[in-house]
Amino acid sequence: NVGTTWNKGTVPTCTDVVTIANGHTVTSTTSGNVARNVTIATGGTLEVSAGDLTVGCTLNNNTLANSGTLTVSGGLLAVNGNMVHNAASIFNQSGGDILVDGNEGGVAANSVASGVAIVQLNSQFINWTGGALTILDPHANATASNTLAYNNSTAHVNVPNTHTLKLGDGVSTDAGGNAANGFRLNTWAGSNRILFGNLEVNTLGGTNRIVTTTYSLGFSGNVLIQPSSEILFGTSYVAGNITNNGIFTSTTELGLASYANGTVAATTNAQTISGTGVYRNLSAAQTANLTSLTVNNTNATGVTLNVPISVSGTLTMTSGIINTTNTNLLTLGTATAGGTLAGTPSATNMVRGPFARTISNANANTNYLLFPVGKVAYAPVWAAPATTAATVMKAETFDTNTGTQNAAIANMATNRRWELPLVSGTINNINVRLGDAGVLATSI
Repeated sequence: NVGTTWNKGTVPTCTDVVTIANGHTVTSTTSGNVARNVTIATGGTLEVSAGDLTVGCTLNNNTLANSGTLTVSGGLLAVNGNMVHNAASIFNQSGGDILVDGNEGGVAANSVASGVAIVQLNSQFINWTGGALTILDPHANATASNTLAYNNSTAHVNVPNTHTLKLGDGVSTDAGGNAANGFRLNTWAGSNRILFGNLEVNTLGGTNRIVTTTYSLGFSGNVLIQPSSEILFGTSYVAGNITNNGIFTSTTELGLASYANGTVAATTNAQTISGTGVYRNLSAAQTANLTSLTVNNTNATGVTLNVPISVSGTLTMTSGIINTTNTNLLTLGTATAGGTLAGTPSATNMVRGPFARTISNANANTNYLLFPVGKVAYAPVWAAPATTAATVMKAETFDTNTGTQNAAIANMATNRRWELPLVSGTINNINVRLGDAGVLATSI
């Protein structure tokens, strides 16, 4: 905001195209700073620490192009158009807000061009440690285009859980032009990936405003889906909590795990799955809440379900405690597919609470089906029922007696009670094995 900073001797206006040259550092600390387009040349630096700076006063097809260093530590940087961070550029954010809006009310001619990402990251020097980056709207053009893309062949980027990526601001409902893409996140346009910190989706529905992804993606922090907002992910990994108050469609796998450097590993965070929204494995003809679920968590508390979750495909228990209740139940399988249980359960890798499985004719009485349950101790139950129809069975074990035990079962498992209450269907007979104590064959 000082005239002598600039070669014209006056501060930029909404009609000025600004270049920050090599060797120069320009700071924005006051309110009302503007420019039409901004280019940060190699060796140049733009710092926003307070106040506000707006790139593009009219229309939403203006550009902030960074080949030097952009640092945002406070205040507001608003870009009405797109941001591109070229190879070897540095993009720091430790605080403040960055707001990027590349959609002029759904009018493609006044918005970011087809095939141009609204936020394009071509550098591995993405240092996001705080603050929030918000992309208001998806592309207005009808051609499938990326909302945010990471394209770098040098290194992965791992954003910590102290930074938040926001899609939508809870106010704008500008229509997207492409129904399949909506807000499209492309985390692997090159040979390396970007791991985001926290994700907040607040898109308020509207036309073509669903959040989608091209490849598998991960979050080191929490995922929050606000009401009237929707995401459609294939494979995704979350190392923090999931709060869904909208719609979360997971078509392949949801992993409760770390995904740093594009590699699945254990998260050390206590995690919860909650919310008042819909979890579903298909956008139409839903058969369960999730297609597949992987739990890889080494926190002593593990994962706590605050909503009931059903899995139609594979439940992979790599590591971690899954805390359930009769209300917030974990169920594996559907009426047409019994589901697959993978992993090696143990005292640190089990369901602490009730666990249900759908017994279909396809998997009934062919082998023992494992219920990897326990409390403090791991106390698994196996069941091999013969059914006349698809049947849901639920098992839970206890470390101390909570009721009256049958004498025979008490002899097999002193001070331990097992339950297999029938939820639906008809049972002809059932064989049960508790832990390694042998097999009890009985008619029920």
